[in-house]
Amino acid sequence: MTPLVDENTRESLKKLIVDRGHVAHGRAPYIVGKNPKLTMETYLAAGKTVLEKYVASIPRDEWPKLMMMTLNRTTD
Repeated sequence: MTPLVDENTRESLKKLIVDRGHVAHGRAPYIVGKNPKLTMETYLAAGKTVLEKYVASIPRDEWPKLMMMTLNRTTD
């Protein structure tokens, strides 16, 4: 629900999540399979939009701190 993207991009990402779930469980993509006008290019463009908007939203003085940040996965 990020405010960084418009409604069309948001809808494409919701469809991507549905199709990703199908593919992850060994099934054909549900939405792409029913709509020949929707392609993987649509999903890639939506992902690119989110990434570009996110990077643009980071203040310039935050970049050094972000580049040094360590990402750890905890296993509890």
